[in-house]
Amino acid sequence: PKAQSKEMAFLSPIELRKVLDEIPEEWHCLLLTTSMTGMRIGEIMAMRWANLYWENGKYNVRERLYEGVFDTPKTKTSRRAVDLTPTVLEALRAHKAAQNEKRLLMGEDYKDADLIFCRDNGGPIVNVKALRRVLGECLTKTECPQIRIHDLRHTHASLLIAQGESPKYIQQQLGHSSIQITF
Repeated sequence: PKAQSKEMAFLSPIELRKVLDEIPEEWHCLLLTTSMTGMRIGEIMAMRWANLYWENGKYNVRERLYEGVFDTPKTKTSRRAVDLTPTVLEALRAHKAAQNEKRLLMGEDYKDADLIFCRDNGGPIVNVKALRRVLGECLTKTECPQIRIHDLRHTHASLLIAQGESPKYIQQQLGHSSIQITF
């Protein structure tokens, strides 16, 4: 039998602001980037500084982290340039500075894989249970609906729709292969 797909859930702009205000600092940039880019969690976990273009505010999705292994993106259209808002760029600058401090403290023990979001030692985050737990706790604390991390993609799409963005732009930003998937 065909697996039942879960109904799409998303946060309103007010709910998203409440949650982002409540997220602990160590997870803030990651969840902000996820909710403001619509990137899949595997794409977020594989983000590298070399693929971030500060001058034009874009991130080039070139790989994903799937089951602990760096791999090509999910589909051909998943390889894309994602627009980053000034708020995300500002958060990434602060995140990079904090990451550089950790790198200096760790010295030779730091495993530099050029990852934007990584463990304290520079290695990839392969287990997102802690992230799920933190998101769930913040949703409960702010009395927002319980959503999955993947639903932050839906939140991003709903924000773009509310802003009047074109369906084609939303499709490209999310990396969908067809407009039917987007809507």
